[in-house]
Amino acid sequence: MNVLEFIEAAGKLKKAKRTGWVAKGVSDPESVAEHSYRSALIVMLLGKELGINVEKAIKMALIHDLAEAVTGDFRKKPDENDQELTNKKQFELEKNALQGLVSTLPRNKANEIFDLWIEYNEEITPESVAVKDIGKLEMALQAYEYEKDKNHQKSLQEFFAYSKDRIKTPKLRQLLKEIEKKRL
Repeated sequence: MNVLEFIEAAGKLKKAKRTGWVAKGVSDPESVAEHSYRSALIVMLLGKELGINVEKAIKMALIHDLAEAVTGDFRKKPDENDQELTNKKQFELEKNALQGLVSTLPRNKANEIFDLWIEYNEEITPESVAVKDIGKLEMALQAYEYEKDKNHQKSLQEFFAYSKDRIKTPKLRQLLKEIEKKRL
């Protein structure tokens, strides 16, 4: 795989639908690429205010779901043996997929992408915590938009509850509250 092949492989994210929305009967669910794009845009707009390295965090937001170009979007679902997919198993599947994706890129680019992805998953820096939180905020905003458009068959409440329980960054918690107020 060369750089062009890598970019083509990453392009599969444009067709990979977010499975949480599919499960809720959203008629035209967003793709993984759409989620990553808006997450990166949120980082660009709020990163300085959050006190993080904006360039690093934008890169992290752009690649945080890159492995899903190979694995597809995971939702806690049974695997081939009808076992629930654990976080550890999901991490290993995605790590292997990402290693395959970046394996023939120039070493410095492959290492940068892989290291940012690991950092994101381990939430070991202010940037990784913020990007994780921004992903949850973006998900809640998307749920609000689906509700507003009445573009779902089942309740989307779990997406708000999930975000509310897990967003750690005060500014992003405040924005989530603003989204929740709009729901009323």
